Formats: sequence, structure tokens, C-alpha cells
Amino acid sequence: MRAAGWAVAALLLGYGLLSIHGPAVLGGFDLVPGDAGDTRIMAFLLESGWRAMGGEGDFRSPPMFFPTAGTRAFTDAHLLWLPLYGGLRVLGLDMLQSLSALLVLLLAGGYLAALWLFRAALGLGPASAGIGAFLFVFGNALTQKLNHGQLAGVAVLPVILLLLHAAWRHDRTWLAVVAGALTGLLAATSFVVAWFFLFIAGLAWGVGLLRERAVRRYWRLPVAFVGGLVLGLGPFFWIYGAQILHGPRWGLGMAYHYRPVLSDLLNLGPEHPVWGGVLLWFGVPALREDSLGERMMGFSPPVWVLAGLGFWLLRGRRRAELRALAWAAVAAVAVILLQFDYGLHAYAWRVAAMLPGGGAIRTSFRSMLVILLPVAALVAIALQGMRRTWLLLACAVLLDSGLVHPPYGVGARAERLAMAEAPALPQGCAAFALAPGPEAGRVAWMLESDALMLVLHWRVPTLNGNSSWAPDGWALLDPSEPGYARALAAWVRANGLTGVCLYDPLEQRFLPAAETWALLTL
Repeated sequence: MRAAGWAVAALLLGYGLLSIHGPAVLGGFDLVPGDAGDTRIMAFLLESGWRAMGGEGDFRSPPMFFPTAGTRAFTDAHLLWLPLYGGLRVLGLDMLQSLSALLVLLLAGGYLAALWLFRAALGLGPASAGIGAFLFVFGNALTQKLNHGQLAGVAVLPVILLLLHAAWRHDRTWLAVVAGALTGLLAATSFVVAWFFLFIAGLAWGVGLLRERAVRRYWRLPVAFVGGLVLGLGPFFWIYGAQILHGPRWGLGMAYHYRPVLSDLLNLGPEHPVWGGVLLWFGVPALREDSLGERMMGFSPPVWVLAGLGFWLLRGRRRAELRALAWAAVAAVAVILLQFDYGLHAYAWRVAAMLPGGGAIRTSFRSMLVILLPVAALVAIALQGMRRTWLLLACAVLLDSGLVHPPYGVGARAERLAMAEAPALPQGCAAFALAPGPEAGRVAWMLESDALMLVLHWRVPTLNGNSSWAPDGWALLDPSEPGYARALAAWVRANGLTGVCLYDPLEQRFLPAAETWALLTL
């Protein structure tokens, strides 16, 4: 039976990689999940970071929004992925192929780590642990959100917990230090994932502190973890320090705009071929038009039911890891409850927003990606305890995962062709900007990402850029806007720039020197 369980676990990994992510795995990594905006921002940041490690440019200042310094702090820095990305580049993959392979490797590693965690810490069999790991890595929530590739950082969480588990079981304090350092590095890679992990883990530890006797290890390992976290946050503050001290802030209104409603806990998105129609039949409303996909991270009814059953099965368990899972589940519920608007100006999230880093969270429902880890563990426990109906329940769980495919919308081959068709830089061009003009058949944020790809091709900086934030006084988002030309001239004048050339993306040519001079001296 054990061999059969391991066969199930192996088949689940193969199914997740080849079916759900077949466009990448079977296509030589020529397709990347996401769109031509956010996906190429991540590729730009990884590639510019990799080049900076080789001595080309400043790591903290990717060549966008020129000449602004510290532009990596405008979004996730992707620090933790750079060694793996660089290894893929050394193997001969181009930047988008490397990004695609990076995401696939993270998912595969996350599955194996979660499988190991559920077996080592919870004592589950390989089949039940495999179902839980599959739900965590290949579930609807993460599959849909791979258009924001930094969120694949959730795959690191089982590794952190494995380190903490080994530190607890073998009384190895240094492993807790390593776990803390890894969490700090994750903050400079996927801030939202690291922040919610720390928030939920802190709450869970507090609940446990109320329930358990304060034995020496119960205090010593968290202190060691925090010490490692401080060390791991060194690169984070090196990158984001100036932004934290002097940069703009998200207001609570931004988080309120993205707040979930109760139906979002079950909402799997309109594309789900099973539960989408079932929920609509029962009157559960579909996503609101303003959701922008940020609420497509709910769990299917069987997942919630089995998670509740798994929590019930934890009663009376003496094993420390199982009690810790119960505390984590309680903490996860508390975090979920904080996110709803209860009327009468009782928006509870304002409490979380006062915590360090909480004000930087604008899409709180992404917490479901982190919460899915304890939920998947509870589901696996329920499956382990329901042997007679295990197969039926497992199939119900899989309906939450394997039928929703990520949008593989970016092609590495198409990007290579586009760069091959780009004209050569004019002589003396030290930086470029997109020329003002009519709409080029692409929305503004996509044009800005076009400029980032051209930066990597031409190896000169751009005055344009695409990120969560923009520098003060920068108004160069849309070249088709009437005020773009004057904003461009004002930016050049304010920064004392010379050697700026203008690129017309519609006609794919550089403007003549006389026309460029006339525009930049408005």
C-alpha cells in the first residue's frame, strides 16, 4: 500500500506539471503565464538584476524612470530567485524562457517540500500528503495568480516550516536562524507572501502561548527565528530603506477598494468549469467588475468542508506539530475575518494596516495563498481519517485544482522576433523615451513594458517605466495623452538630461534629431 501511495504522489506531481503547466513544460518554456505587462516587468527585474550581479549597472536601480535611483524599491525585488534564474540563463535559456522554467521549478519544489512537510510534521501517508501538496501548489488560487509570478514565493513556505520543524524536533537552534533568514530574503522577493506568513505565524504563536506551558524551547526557537529574520531583512532594508523612509504610501482606501465580500470565500472565478456554475445556481454571486481578478482565490465547498473536518480531527491530539496546525488555522480565520467591511465604518483591516509593513498591503485577499497551506494540511488530515471514502473525497478536492489553467499569454519566441526587428540605436543615444503620438494599438502599461524589453535589447536606460510606484514629477505613462510631450520635456529639463533619443513604437523608428530637439525643448 505504501508503494501505491508514493505512486499516487508521483502521478499528482506529473499531472500538475504536464497538464496544468503543459504549455511551459511541453513547449520548451517558450510560453510564460501572465500578460505582456506584469510578466515582462518581472523578466526585466530579474534580467537587470542578473546583469548587475555581473557588473553591468546598479542592482538597486534597474534602468527605468531614468535617471531616478533606487527604482527596484518600487515593486518586488525578486532577490531570492536570482541565483536560480542566473543558472537557467547560463544553461542557454533566454530571459523569458528562464522565467517560465523558474516558475515551473518553484512549483515542483514547492510540491515536494509540502509533501515532505505533511509527512514529517503531521505523520501523513504519501497519498494523503500528495493530495494536500497538490491542492497547495496546483490549486485554483495560485494557478490563477501566476500572472503575478512573485506570488510563487508561497512555494518557499514549506521549506521554512521544515527548517522550524527540524529545529524543534532535534533542538537545533541554528536551523531556526536559517528559517528566519530565509523569511527575510523572501520579503525582498515576494513581500505580500512574507508579510502574511509572519502575521499568521505570529498570531499562531500567540494563541499557542496562551494554551501551552512556556517551556524553554518554546521561547528559544522563536527568538532564534527573529534573530535570523533580522539578518535576512538586511538586503530588504538595503533595497527598500529609502522608499520606506521617504516614499509614498498606499492609503487605506486602496485596501478597501480590493476588500473581499463573503461570497469571495467560495468564488473560484467565472472560468471554473465545475464550481463556477454550481455556485451561481445556488445564488452565490460572481466576481464584481471592479475585482480585477484579485478575489479569484476562494476555495471550493469540499475544500472548506474537509478543512473543517480536519480541524475537528485535531481535537485532543498531543503531538506538538498538530497542535501548532490548529493554532495556525485559528490565526488564519482571524486574518480572514479582519478583511471584511462590517458596516458602520467598521473596516477591521485598519488594525492590520497599523502593523509594520501593513500599510503596504493593498490586496489583502492574496492572504489566501498563504492560508491555503494550513488549509491543505487540514484537508490531507481529513482524507487520511476517511479511508473508506478517500478516493471520492480526493476527487472532489482535485476539482478545485486541475481544471483551471493559468493564462499563458507571453511568448518568448514572439519577444525574440520583436527585438530582432527593432532598429539600431542612433549615434550618441545615451537614454531613450517613447515618442509622443497616437495610440500604437497597445494600452499604455503594455507600451511601458515594451520599453523595458527594449532597454534590455539596446542596453541603455529609458525615461519610461512600469512598476507599482513612479518617481515624483514623472508623468510619462501614456504617450498618446495630450500632455505627454510637455511632461517629457519637463522631465528632461528638470533632470538636466542630454543624449536622449525618442522612439516611435507605432512606426518602429527613432525620430530625427531636429524633431527630437523640438519636442524636448517645449
